[in-house]
Amino acid sequence: SSLLEPFSDKLSARYWFATAKKEEARKKEEIEKLEKSIRNVMIDLVAILGETTLSLKDILELEVGDVIRLNTHFDEEISIAVDGVEKFKGIPGRHKGNYAVRITKVTGEVIESE
Repeated sequence: SSLLEPFSDKLSARYWFATAKKEEARKKEEIEKLEKSIRNVMIDLVAILGETTLSLKDILELEVGDVIRLNTHFDEEISIAVDGVEKFKGIPGRHKGNYAVRITKVTGEVIESE
């Protein structure tokens, strides 16, 4: 019988706790590194101006200069999708000479940035 035997349960519990804390800290660090590395990944965001239905005949006859009427008005909110899923609503317009869209609502779950 060892002098440390009465304390072996406490020592192993302390060891386990310390090991678990180190593992938790390591996992947290890995998650932070992963989050940092993916923050700069480029993702397509698509503003959907509107939709319409045309017959195949009409589509085949489309020419340069033809106007296709959509189901939205120019001042109406449009859908903004990320990876094919609507995340926002917005109003189309212009900004510094480019077409743009102003976000008016968050409609889908968006990952919070810290």
